[in-house]
This record gives sequence, structure tokens and C-alpha cells, in this order.
Amino acid sequence: MNLKEAERLYLVNCGICHGAALDGNGPLFKGGEGPYSAKPATLVGDPAYEAMAPGTMFYSITYGKGQMGSYASQLTPKQRWEVVAYIKSKQKKAAPAVAPAAHR
Repeated sequence: MNLKEAERLYLVNCGICHGAALDGNGPLFKGGEGPYSAKPATLVGDPAYEAMAPGTMFYSITYGKGQMGSYASQLTPKQRWEVVAYIKSKQKKAAPAVAPAAHR
């Protein structure tokens, strides 16, 4: 997979709402100052989205979720999987390192 192409696909199709930093603060929301008053999902830093299975994320991109419409006509299945892989790669980079539990 070409991560640069996946990033481009994300920025063109998803970043307008979810933001370049995947924080849900894209240009259409702008901290509530944009045309949309409902904050898009925070894809990095929200445990619910970080735990979301890749297949569930692919389904949401394909059929829509909440106020987000379907992207099936804008992105091929391969491109949708690339976007999912890009999001998951960013979630992994942002995940804090967990220290092993102390043995007693």
C-alpha cells in the first residue's frame, strides 16, 4: 500500500470534515464556527474509533454513518481500504506506550 496516496485520499475526501490531524476539526467544522455545527468524529484519540475494527470503518465509509454520507461513489473499494489503513496507521502512532503490569 502506498501510504502517501492513502493520505492524499484521506485529505481530499475525509479531511474536510475530520481534519488533517484526524481530530474532527476540519474546515467545515472549525471549532463550531464552520457551516456544520455537529463535530465530526475524532478518529485519533477517541477510544471508540481506535477500537473500531477495520471492516466496520470500511462499512461506515461505504454506507455512511450518522450525518456522514456514503463515499462508495467517490472511492473505489481499494481506495476505501487504503483510507482505513491510513487512519489505523495514524491511530497506532498516536497510541501511548503502555507499560507492562508490575509482577507481584
